[in-house]
Amino acid sequence: EAAGRLGVAFEAERVDVPRDSGLGVEATARERRYAALDAMCERHGVAALWVAQHADDQAETVLLQLLRGAGIAGLAAMAPRYRPDGASVERMRPLLRLLRAQLERYAAQRELTWIEDESNGDTRYARNALRLDVLPALAVHFPGFRDALGRAAQHAAAAQRLLDDLAELDFAGAARDDGRALSRDALVAFDDTR
Repeated sequence: EAAGRLGVAFEAERVDVPRDSGLGVEATARERRYAALDAMCERHGVAALWVAQHADDQAETVLLQLLRGAGIAGLAAMAPRYRPDGASVERMRPLLRLLRAQLERYAAQRELTWIEDESNGDTRYARNALRLDVLPALAVHFPGFRDALGRAAQHAAAAQRLLDDLAELDFAGAARDDGRALSRDALVAFDDTR
C-alpha cells in the first residue's frame, strides 16, 4: 500500500521457519530471510541488497556478541558493506550510524508508515529481551551507549582486519611447496595466540 502511493515496486515473500533447525528460531529466521532476499535480488538482476539496520541494531548485536563470549570478529558486529562467501549479492547497511529514534522522526515528518514486526515484543527471544529490558536501563545511566558500542564495533572490525593481514603474513612465511604444505618449524615458532 505505502509502496503503491510512492510509486515504488514492491514484492513480498513468506518464509517458513522450522523450530527444530538446531540453530534457534532467530538465527534460522535470519538465514531464511536473507536467502529469500538474495534470491529476489538475483531474480531482478540486483547486485546489492540495502537493509535498514541502524545504530540501535548495531548496539544490540555488539552486546549480544559480548554476552555470548564472542571474539574480535563477533564484536565487529555488522559491517556497513558485506558480501557473504559465495554470494552474488552484496549487503549494504547505510543506516548503521543513525538511531532508531532519528529514523522514526524522519518517517513521521514525511508521513511514512512505520511498520513494526509483532514478534519484536516477544521477550522469549534474546535480542528482544535485551532491547526491551536492558537497553532502557543503559540509556538512563549511559545515554551515549549506542554510539559508543558502534565505535567499539568499528574498532573490533579494524582489529580483525589487522589479524587477518597478520594471518596472511604468517601463512606466507610458513608455506612451502607453493602453499600445498606448511613448515612445522615455522608453525612451532609462533606463540600460542597466533
